[in-house]
Amino acid sequence: MWIIKTTILLALLLYASVRDIKTREVSDSISVMLLILGLVDTDIVRPPSMLFGALLVFLPQFISALISPSKALGGADIKVSSSAAFLLGAQRGLFALIVGLTLSVVTMSIIRKVRKLPKDQPFTLIPFLSIGIVAGYFI
Repeated sequence: MWIIKTTILLALLLYASVRDIKTREVSDSISVMLLILGLVDTDIVRPPSMLFGALLVFLPQFISALISPSKALGGADIKVSSSAAFLLGAQRGLFALIVGLTLSVVTMSIIRKVRKLPKDQPFTLIPFLSIGIVAGYFI
């Protein structure tokens, strides 16, 4: 069952990353499928940690979006990271968010400097979050 769940997770994250790169939009169905995947083969004791993880990742991003809507993450970024945190649980979900955001900041800083792009130009975040989610999943 673990192999099937892992394969589906990787396929969903790859699809979401490609869609985000190509169209800068990710369907809500990806987040829903991640939530459902989190319930597959789950012990009865894990749901509280899963819910706490989703809330722990969702709230700071949501508050940031309310305070500064022009500089906030996109809705799909928040939904995917929160539903992935539900799948991973609190510790690994927070780890995935930190890894994804850190990787995006470092990578995009280098790319912007090399290509001489403006600092305020938006970029796709789902591919970086996906790397963090995969790292959190395999820990």
